[in-house]
Amino acid sequence: MTSKKKYTIAWVLIIAAICWMGCFSHWTEKERREFREKCDATDSTDNITFQMVGFSYEEIEPLLIRHLRNGSQADSFYVHFSRYRYDSVRSTYSEATDTRFCVNDTYQFVVKNAPPFVLADMKMVMWAQYTMGGEGYGCVMGDYTINGVRYQDANPSFIKPGFRYPWEKADSAEVGKKNKK
Repeated sequence: MTSKKKYTIAWVLIIAAICWMGCFSHWTEKERREFREKCDATDSTDNITFQMVGFSYEEIEPLLIRHLRNGSQADSFYVHFSRYRYDSVRSTYSEATDTRFCVNDTYQFVVKNAPPFVLADMKMVMWAQYTMGGEGYGCVMGDYTINGVRYQDANPSFIKPGFRYPWEKADSAEVGKKNKK
């Protein structure tokens, strides 16, 4: 056997061994419990991606976010949207901020000419992340309320009041009104 073949076989075996070990990676129950406890104790996050649904660019640019602590304003900052981060199918602008959010505080997302959206009651949750290489977990702000309505997902979506996607059916009262005309 030539040295080139031996070299190739050695590399194939090394890569196969790495893949084999990665395919069987998993967390023990103790590791999961310790991570969950650490995640539950987390009181802030510094990477939140959110969506503004049904708004025009002019309505949300720039977006004022007020940080409220114990009912008083602790801070405020602006988030600037890119016109290029618009999803025309979902009528959504997405943006991320690396500003630290304290999960025990309240945040107001102020849109021009509209009442503010109130993000509150935030909790950090352990989020399962499965890949071909095995299981893993992350800790995300994934339980919160917007204007008193509870959500459990990783990216808050602020929906313009009255907004409907084009494919959504009108409710029966609206259909009845249209048919009478």
